[in-house]
Amino acid sequence: QAKALSDAGLQFDAMIVLNVSDEALLERSGGRRLDPKTGTIYHLKFKPPPKSVINRLVIRPDDTREKQLFRMGIYKSQRDLLVNHFESILVDVNAEQRIPKVYKECVTKLEEKNVQLKSVISKL
Repeated sequence: QAKALSDAGLQFDAMIVLNVSDEALLERSGGRRLDPKTGTIYHLKFKPPPKSVINRLVIRPDDTREKQLFRMGIYKSQRDLLVNHFESILVDVNAEQRIPKVYKECVTKLEEKNVQLKSVISKL
């Protein structure tokens, strides 16, 4: 992937690495539930569903522990190659925190690298 991005002529000011433990990833994915009637996704711990819908919630097919462990294995097997390729522009962020803190850390670290955030946002 890294080589394909470079070969395509894409240049980046920074690459963010969200560092999170396997345990936290499994907790986050393992607690997700889908309301098949509304399409709303809840989390049993972080975004609890109302009691009125809890009985109809299902686990998404891609949120099984086995599938999560499989995807984590793929990520781990490829992570070092990406990190080494983009080493000079990496921004390490602690993603064990709540989303607002992760966002703030991303912004702070990008600003420390003098990345123009307005240009990043406009490219999205």
